[in-house]
Amino acid sequence: MKVIHFAVGVAISAAAVFPVSAAPVAVPFWTPVPVRLTQDVTSHSAVQGQMAAAEIAEDVMVGDRVVLHKGMPVWAEISYLKKRRSFGVPGHIAVRTRFAPIPGGDALRLRGSIDAKGAEGGPALAVAFIALGVSGMAAVTGRSGDIPAGTVFLAHIDEERSIDLPLASGTIAATTPTGRAGRR
Repeated sequence: MKVIHFAVGVAISAAAVFPVSAAPVAVPFWTPVPVRLTQDVTSHSAVQGQMAAAEIAEDVMVGDRVVLHKGMPVWAEISYLKKRRSFGVPGHIAVRTRFAPIPGGDALRLRGSIDAKGAEGGPALAVAFIALGVSGMAAVTGRSGDIPAGTVFLAHIDEERSIDLPLASGTIAATTPTGRAGRR
């Protein structure tokens, strides 16, 4: 009998910790989503189409419900890449958001991007031309486009959608029925 009471107590405790039901939330089109890059991205070493590590920078709320939690991963990719070149031509890189996962193994489409262009050859190019002529200019490259880790940019939810979010359950105290504990 003690085992049954213990099992009931554990089940009640689990219900207090884990939500037992879900309610639909209508997520409006173009809801803002702050995104943070969690890795350095540079045109020097990136490959177009590769994934870039990113996360939700702040909780995204719809009404009083959190739709996307801070720290959740975001699928982002290198959408544009131009390597730095000779004659002072700078590198350029762009990162585009694609999706954010939601409960149930699904994802919300996101639209947002950030880009960076490196500096041009500038004075170094002029000095190389004066000192070495055209061959000196060919030796001077522009700077790479760099986006440091921790950079936050704004994306938006790119679809109007209703999603099921777990309801927050109330706190239920796990107790054993009175008068039953200790009886054999």
